[in-house]
Amino acid sequence: MEDEEIPYKQLSKFEKLKEVQQHESRGDERLYAAVYLKALWLNNKEVLDHYESFGDSFRKIIMNKMCYDRQSIFGIQKMEFDEYGWLIRQPFQELLVIDLGFKNNIEVASANNYHVCGHHLSIGTAGSYSSACHWGIAYKSKNEAIKISLQHAIKWHESEQGKNSNKIITKAKEEIDNLIGAKQLYLF
Repeated sequence: MEDEEIPYKQLSKFEKLKEVQQHESRGDERLYAAVYLKALWLNNKEVLDHYESFGDSFRKIIMNKMCYDRQSIFGIQKMEFDEYGWLIRQPFQELLVIDLGFKNNIEVASANNYHVCGHHLSIGTAGSYSSACHWGIAYKSKNEAIKISLQHAIKWHESEQGKNSNKIITKAKEEIDNLIGAKQLYLF
């Protein structure tokens, strides 16, 4: 008879600690791991139940909890898992795309009065891509998110100097001027 795998939640404290030891936590994962370890050591049932609702292994618990908390900043609190037990990232309520021409654009995703930016930049043979997602820097001001993303596009094109970079830089600067309400002054 084959050994059946015991569900994670039914493991003993020491079996769970052994699994935690086998996972090499990095960055923010360490903060989540510390909370979980403390709850495990002190047998804090409330915290353990909450954390263990996010997965069937230590790694999934920590990664899914981090993702859930990050989505919560944007008011997204849906817990839906794929067939492998990973939390499904929920879409934003609003996505604004500003076309800068020549297959270049910036995007700002918004939810719960928070905004994150991304970009799709290209000079033909090289490019830079960053999707607006829950892991980006969350800005309280939509205009600030747009401005920062446009400034990134300008800086990137200034360093790359592709065939159409000057046109894209001009378009991005125009978008910033429109955003802040700058007007061209004419002297007679």
